[in-house]
Amino acid sequence: MGEDCIHFEVLGLDKGHVPPDYDKIAYVASHCRNVTYVWVRLSPTATDWDTLIELLRKAPVDVKKITRFRKASLDLPIKTLERAAGL
Repeated sequence: MGEDCIHFEVLGLDKGHVPPDYDKIAYVASHCRNVTYVWVRLSPTATDWDTLIELLRKAPVDVKKITRFRKASLDLPIKTLERAAGL
């Protein structure tokens, strides 16, 4: 694959998925291929957290790329196993 896409989820303290400008964010998770990274806010004054949220607000969203990426990520392990098994 030429490009990797990262899918971000922003979850609130008092409910599930929320927009990046929500005032009670509990954590941010990112998913890339089969790896998930989680960011949590360690203190109310953490400036790096604010930077992460600002980057998410400005990030481009390309639904076509995300769809292609997800399909390739799901299909690749199966195709690799099939080749290894000689199918």
